[in-house]
Amino acid sequence: MENLVINNTINTPQVNLNAKTGELSIKGSSTAENPLEYFNPIMAWLKDYYVSPVSVTTVNIFPVHFNTVSTKCLLLFLRKMKTISDMGNKVVIKWHYEEDDEDMLDMGEEYANVVELPFEFIAEKEFVQEIIEEDYWIQFNKKLRKKENTAKLIIILVGILAVAFVLFEVTQILDAFKIHWKLF
Repeated sequence: MENLVINNTINTPQVNLNAKTGELSIKGSSTAENPLEYFNPIMAWLKDYYVSPVSVTTVNIFPVHFNTVSTKCLLLFLRKMKTISDMGNKVVIKWHYEEDDEDMLDMGEEYANVVELPFEFIAEKEFVQEIIEEDYWIQFNKKLRKKENTAKLIIILVGILAVAFVLFEVTQILDAFKIHWKLF
């Protein structure tokens, strides 16, 4: 079974699901307009993992912000973890939250109650800022690569136009010579 790695964007979390080690992580914000589309490959991966999970599955969740539909998708994810636990496998859920973010702590506690799995709550210092900065630099680098590609394309187009102009001028000169030689 292959691992699943999805890089984060400003609207979607980073996901790293390792089938061999049983280390699963979700890190960042999930505010996409259609999170179901984003979570489909994750749920498909879990469906395959569910067939033969490792003896201990550890899930690290670093939530920053989840919109309503994303929270439902995360609940489906956690219910799969409950099913894996009910099969006799150990599932460890580590819910990381920024130490002064009571809303994220409450959210994790609600999930723990709903899925009836023990959660380990880990207060972190300023991890949200690190995630936001990672998101920013990822987006900045993507924009920079687009600009670099655009600049390369412009240079190529200018080169093509220059060659076309030279060919046009050469054609004009040759036509002038043809006319000149026909006159004599």
